[in-house]
Amino acid sequence: MRNFIKVAYVVVYDFIQIFNSILSVILLSSLTVSRKIKKIKKGNSCFVIANGPSLNDEIDYIKRNKKHNSLMTLNFFCNSKLFFDLKPEYYCISDPLVFNSNDGYERIPENIDSFVENFNRINWECTLFYPQHFKTSFVLDKIKNDKITLRSFNSTPLYGKSNIIFHLFKKNLGMPIPESVIIAGIFLVINMGFKNVELFGVDHTWINDFKVSATNSSSFKLEHFYGSNTRTKSDRSVSEFLISQHRLFKSHEILETYSNYRNSNIINHTQNSLIDSYKKRVI
Repeated sequence: MRNFIKVAYVVVYDFIQIFNSILSVILLSSLTVSRKIKKIKKGNSCFVIANGPSLNDEIDYIKRNKKHNSLMTLNFFCNSKLFFDLKPEYYCISDPLVFNSNDGYERIPENIDSFVENFNRINWECTLFYPQHFKTSFVLDKIKNDKITLRSFNSTPLYGKSNIIFHLFKKNLGMPIPESVIIAGIFLVINMGFKNVELFGVDHTWINDFKVSATNSSSFKLEHFYGSNTRTKSDRSVSEFLISQHRLFKSHEILETYSNYRNSNIINHTQNSLIDSYKKRVI
């Protein structure tokens, strides 16, 4: 009887996840957007390059091997000198501050101005991916460069690892919870058809320096390879912060299972990364 209850619980739980995910797709996803991701890749292998401090130790390897691999970079990577050295074919931006004119210009005006300026300077072909619900962003409207192909994607969060959920993933109707832009980047590379996905700069070590002050104000150190290391105040409680970390690492677990479903292989080259979902390979 106990085993029957356990099995029934799992079945009901999976059903609820599938039902919620299908409802989310109906309400939030765009069918038009979902058809535009496929078959735009070049080659068989792609380096997904995040902005963690470990990238400084990995960049020589990337430069030596970039001729044989496509490159995807993320968020504010374009504001570094490396952007023009590497000339990535793909770029994914999902930081809400880029698309929210009020918050963005109030908090990081220099970053946003540089983002627009650098994309208008690009002299190579680059596909810029962004969440489809930000399609009316004034930032994107400022990019006037024929070398840039703007491509929106459905960032609708879907839950679980069932074949039904993976079918929705494959149709680009949603993705694992994109708690970080790296989740979206890896997902898009898999769905473009790359069979080898190699990760760099994916430290994910914010929790190592998470602190709570005497007044119960929490903060963590936000480090990047380009030296913009700031202590970021958090308006979340400790429990909320840890839940967000759970969502992040759970999405990596789902991506690993999904990559196997799509016959893709994900390798993490960041030696001290806290991500334990993918195979690690020391450079």
